[in-house]
Amino acid sequence: MRVSATSATRSRRARDQADVILRSEDFAPYLQDQFVTLREDRFVLPLRASFKSMGLGIVHNTSRTGKAVFVASTTLVELNNRLKAAEIEIRRESRRIQEELVATVSEATPVWRSDRGALTRLDCSARRHDFPRPTKACRWRS
Repeated sequence: MRVSATSATRSRRARDQADVILRSEDFAPYLQDQFVTLREDRFVLPLRASFKSMGLGIVHNTSRTGKAVFVASTTLVELNNRLKAAEIEIRRESRRIQEELVATVSEATPVWRSDRGALTRLDCSARRHDFPRPTKACRWRS
């Protein structure tokens, strides 16, 4: 499916860009830790909380201790937005496919219901014939 390939590509690009920023000497003094993480489905970097008002990006969350804020730098914002749009498209397409399947099954339901009685009788007959074998029982004849 083209949509999921696009999403995977965009995710890889966003992650790669976040790694580039993480290794950048320009960002090094502001980082709390050396990792990229996801917050609110967006790639973010952990910055020291004291730098959150420097305009280095959009703050998406804070750490439990409050010592770090998770920021999507301005270069990551566009990549994260594209990734989010691709994920929305995937959900939309999945929903369309599910609705199509439900409609198809709904159309076939009356036929399946009419066949259910015959199929039940066939299944019961087959079970009566096969049941004695695994139990090594004798078939009772009346």
